[in-house]
Amino acid sequence: MENVCKGYLNYRTNYYESFSEFVYINNNVCNNYLNMLCCNIRNVNAHFDELLFFLQNDAKYRDIDIIVLTEIWHNFQTCNYVLDGYSLYFSSIKRNQNDGVMAFAKHYLSVEFFEYYFVDSNIIKLYISNIKVPINLMCL
Repeated sequence: MENVCKGYLNYRTNYYESFSEFVYINNNVCNNYLNMLCCNIRNVNAHFDELLFFLQNDAKYRDIDIIVLTEIWHNFQTCNYVLDGYSLYFSSIKRNQNDGVMAFAKHYLSVEFFEYYFVDSNIIKLYISNIKVPINLMCL
C-alpha cells in the first residue's frame, strides 16, 4: 500500500507471514525508505539467537533501519542485547511476565526516546528527527 501526502511523504507497508517470506519477497530493499521490521518475539531470551540467525543469513538486513520486538519478557536490569550498528531502546516497566517492548535503531538515526506510563501496557516512542520528514514511532 502506498500513500503520498502533498508530495512530501511516500509510505509503503507490507505484511509477511514469516521471515522466509520476507527474505523471498525483498530481494531488493529500497534505500529511499525508512525500513522497519516488527516482530512479536515472545521471550527475547529464548528467541534472540533465532533473530540473529535470520538477520545474519540475509545480507539485506543491513538495510533495516529499525527493528521493533514485542512481548520480550525481559528483565530491564539485565537487558544488554547488542546488534552491531544499532542502538538499543526498551521499556523499563515490568507489569507481568509477558510484557515489554524493545527497539533497535541504526546509529546514524537521531533518536529521542520516551517511555509512557500506562497501567496495562508498555509503550515507548522513538522520535526520529534527522530524516526527510521527522516521525514519531509508537511501539506498544
